[in-house]
Amino acid sequence: MTTSLPPGFADWLRLREPADAAARSAELADAVRDRLPAGRPLVVHDLGSGTGSMARWLAPRLPGPQRWVLHERDADLLALARAGGLTAADGAEVTVTTRGSDVTRLTAADLADAHLVTASALLDMLTAEEVERMAAACAGHPTLFALTVTGRVEFTPPDPLDAELTAAFNAHQRRTVDGRVLLGPDALDVTVAAFRRHGVETVVRPAPWR
Repeated sequence: MTTSLPPGFADWLRLREPADAAARSAELADAVRDRLPAGRPLVVHDLGSGTGSMARWLAPRLPGPQRWVLHERDADLLALARAGGLTAADGAEVTVTTRGSDVTRLTAADLADAHLVTASALLDMLTAEEVERMAAACAGHPTLFALTVTGRVEFTPPDPLDAELTAAFNAHQRRTVDGRVLLGPDALDVTVAAFRRHGVETVVRPAPWR
């Protein structure tokens, strides 16, 4: 991807991080933890890491030493992601390294040492072709993707314009950016189908963002 981030994007990520943390599925995190190898340091690759919010949420839920590899194309976000210490569920050390990566171009070789691959609020900003490449790169590794737009929007209190606003939001999520047709609310179904084509068992759980 070559699009630039808007001004203030890091501030937006900071403001939304508590809501992101509340929305992520603890059930899926527990399920993924049970599939990880025991007795050796974990290597976790986080795709489109932003400022590192997934690592801050998940690392304290996983036991043992961990090395997080944060993939992000924006150098300013990576600088923020490197700041601050993390500890595992049992107090073990967690280290963070960063890579300036275009996550739409990652291959299986880029993730070869991963025990776990994660991403958050990413899939709906990809194209069908990019999701297919990502599924191919991740196949063979436990993978936890969180916070994907599904097209369901509810407003409180209700208003007669709610349906119109929902349709406008979903149309915006499916917009074309530099020739890339974003999946938006279609990302969940496209991603599940892509992973299943690679023989990967998939589990989906709701994660409403409020």
